[in-house]
Amino acid sequence: MGDRLPRGLVGRADGLINDIRRSWGQFQEQVLAGDFNRARATWGALIGKIRELQVAGRIADLGGTLVDINKTFPIPGGRREFDVIFQQGNGTVFAEVKTGGATLLNRGSDRFQRTFDNFVAQRDFAVSQGASYRLYADDFSNDMVRALREAGIDFVQSGTILR
Repeated sequence: MGDRLPRGLVGRADGLINDIRRSWGQFQEQVLAGDFNRARATWGALIGKIRELQVAGRIADLGGTLVDINKTFPIPGGRREFDVIFQQGNGTVFAEVKTGGATLLNRGSDRFQRTFDNFVAQRDFAVSQGASYRLYADDFSNDMVRALREAGIDFVQSGTILR
């Protein structure tokens, strides 16, 4: 993917690839040790990192200009991290990439509300920086789709962009 990225992003992409390599090793060790709960969590993180890389590569393929990968902004009381930042036309897009576990939730659960509130906070931060916000995910529950549409949050199912 390095030949499709601006020179400054090659190191960031390499870092993500190294994270994927490390996560794969951890996953195998955890499975061999019989620690299936940790292995499940590691697998989810591994798939998320692979999706970030796929989305970054696909954006580059589609003519978007990648600006940053895994960019963190300091905010009062913490930080805001975006998986991918890219230019599309004259606009900047801050994007988050999620695996299905974070978006297949049904309305009414605490986890649904926390996840949705995070998406709204990410969108609001992007807007405060003069950018738009887009969410990429493997799949969405019907409840999450409705909530995102009601909030005016742009989303793309990863299967669409990764084909």
